[in-house]
Amino acid sequence: EETEVNVNVPVTLAITSHTPTVNIDASNPNQFYTGTASIVSTTNNPTGYTLTMADKDTNTDLVNPDYDSSTTPASFAGTIGSITSPITVDGTGSNFTVNKWGYAKESATTTFLPIPASTAAEEVKKTDAPAETSTATVTFGTKVNKDLVSGTYSDTVVFSLTANAVPRGLDKATSMQDLAAHPEYCTASTVGQSKS
Repeated sequence: EETEVNVNVPVTLAITSHTPTVNIDASNPNQFYTGTASIVSTTNNPTGYTLTMADKDTNTDLVNPDYDSSTTPASFAGTIGSITSPITVDGTGSNFTVNKWGYAKESATTTFLPIPASTAAEEVKKTDAPAETSTATVTFGTKVNKDLVSGTYSDTVVFSLTANAVPRGLDKATSMQDLAAHPEYCTASTVGQSKS
């Protein structure tokens, strides 16, 4: 009599930020400045992981907490808003929108994208195999002028790690959800036809 022995190893995910704070010193007006965040991910999932990023909430502005609209002339602003469409910066970033910010993925470091709200996370990196240490870099860019009140403008983004789905054959389906994930298993068959 045969006895099958199974050891189930669960999927593990770990994420660490090597730069929990990105400081950008925009000391000269109308110049383009950047700062980079480095995120390290680990997983034993056979199909890898997907790393996403989104703002902590639905307000994607960098905000100066010391800005007081009741005492500050209307010509001065207290926020740095997100860009609203992608910008491929030139060599100096002179074409970047003034008093805005955005981010660039490591796969396209000169194309800056709008900051995604908490309800619309964007993929930053996707792998297709287990990884002991997989690093992703995200570059934040901004250009400001003298229309901003001096101070520190801040916002928080959140990086999230998800294990990619592992395809299962029909013989390994344990639920209707497994079958639903593979519609090819549910298509009509003729008598005697098999599915693999």
